[in-house]
Amino acid sequence: SLPDAEIPGERPVTHALPHKSSSSSLASRVLAYAIAAIVLFPFLAKSGIWDPYELDAADLGRRIAVRVFHAASLEIPGSISTLPTLTDLRMGELPFTSMALGFRAFGLHDWTGRLPLAIWGFLGVVALYELLARLIDKRAGLFAAIALVTMPLYFMQARTMLGDIVTMASVTMGFVGFAGAMLDDVGEED
Repeated sequence: SLPDAEIPGERPVTHALPHKSSSSSLASRVLAYAIAAIVLFPFLAKSGIWDPYELDAADLGRRIAVRVFHAASLEIPGSISTLPTLTDLRMGELPFTSMALGFRAFGLHDWTGRLPLAIWGFLGVVALYELLARLIDKRAGLFAAIALVTMPLYFMQARTMLGDIVTMASVTMGFVGFAGAMLDDVGEED
């Protein structure tokens, strides 16, 4: 490579980033996480678990909790409690296993099936904030976290038992991981 030449009359370019206080960094992170938590977690019990679209997903999660996590207390007399097949699930297993863990831990309530999915949504917001805060600045991370958590599709999927938030959050985390690895400053090569 060619050596850097100085142009007369111009100051040399320095690559040092301005030092930002750690208190503003912490405040930005806390604000981003608090907004995500306030948007995603309150009123999980208010939507109604037995809405037609959530009923099938909740029942599949309950069946997984009964058969895989040995939650015999979740068996409903007269209902099917066999382990669902991948054909029954019609998508990946992780959303249903997440719901099953919520049912196993807290019982068969409407909020217990939604809580694990809201946590997935929260983790997607955290991943996006951390990437942008690291690569650009804390304000960009904060604005991106607010934009993602208030996006209607993301918000709705994180607060209902439809299961697509697991895919959305996983794609976000995968993108963040790959982008972070590609753009990470690994030092100078010899």
